[in-house]
Amino acid sequence: MRSLVDLLSSADGRAFLESRGVFDHREAFVDALRPPARADLAGLLGLATGSLPVYVGQQVQPDYQSSVVAKFRAARDVGEAPGVEPVVLWLDTDRAGSHKGQTTLSWLGREEQVRTTRLAARRWKDLEVRFVPVAEQDLGAAMADLAKWVGELPRDLRPAAGARRAELAESLLAARPSTLAEANRAIASFLLDRHLGFSPVSALASDLTALVAEPVAELIGQIDDVISVFNGAIEALAAQDVDPVVKPLGEEYLPLQYACPDDGVRRRLMHERRGADHFAVAACTCGRDFRFHLGSGVPSLGELAGDDRWSPDVTLPVYLNAWASGVVGGRSSALYGLVLNEVVEKVLGERAIPMLVPPDLADALPAQRNPDSLLYEFLVSAL
Repeated sequence: MRSLVDLLSSADGRAFLESRGVFDHREAFVDALRPPARADLAGLLGLATGSLPVYVGQQVQPDYQSSVVAKFRAARDVGEAPGVEPVVLWLDTDRAGSHKGQTTLSWLGREEQVRTTRLAARRWKDLEVRFVPVAEQDLGAAMADLAKWVGELPRDLRPAAGARRAELAESLLAARPSTLAEANRAIASFLLDRHLGFSPVSALASDLTALVAEPVAELIGQIDDVISVFNGAIEALAAQDVDPVVKPLGEEYLPLQYACPDDGVRRRLMHERRGADHFAVAACTCGRDFRFHLGSGVPSLGELAGDDRWSPDVTLPVYLNAWASGVVGGRSSALYGLVLNEVVEKVLGERAIPMLVPPDLADALPAQRNPDSLLYEFLVSAL
């Protein structure tokens, strides 16, 4: 099936995407922007009245490959249009061990040897990034390892790279992060500012839980329709030889995750029905079972309302649709965004906001660069 890059490489593929509100040209994307249906997000972030918020959602990591950097660059550039306000939403509710890049810094050393240094202990791998503790000592040790690697660069690169590394270390430690999410955000924000000249308004996704609770509850109230539309959209894309990225949902699906208060491990909540009553249930490896009543008749958040340990899953863009004017997508999110947009329009009855994909995405794929690292590029390239 065709990937996003496949679609962008042909005229009919680009026409297909544009017919679904996905653009690879800034001008066409900006022309499609409209003020958000609701101003809650703009108000929370302190944006000027009348702003057109365009967000990019990304796992909060200390380093990024060029395909992800292309998303940030696209968000930066679209912010040059009058009234457009780029916003970065740092996704901090993923399990820390789901991606090595969330807990470590990597470096391609001599003879193509990859070296790593940890920002947080391995024992926290099953916790959401927002709950993983970090110690100043560990962060300092990671920055010291980075200094050693810089010292192995060619002699002419060492002075400038060393000065930049010292600036990064000073900025990170001055931020005094207490969680991995905060540490990663500090590093990523520094790199985006110093190397891309991009200093957007930003927020951690976990800070938006109260904001998205209402649309999450609305979606849960129509969960059977959500599953039907979601699965139908997958089938329709597959029939057009387009990779939907996501897999079909089962009848027990709920768009909810929950972090155990005892051991912090994140679990997916499943839908259990008992007569007219609805429950969200999960079993934790610590031995604790969770069972939250979601209501009778039409389900909602129920007993989860007000609990800060739940989080939405990959459906987060659905809940942000009414609060933003547009979104910047990537290789995967652009395609499963087509599936989510069907839910937005057919279940929630909203107009799906337009999406911009980086026009240079194909040129920014990992295979094009070695090492493929924003951190490395910042340290060794001319500013």
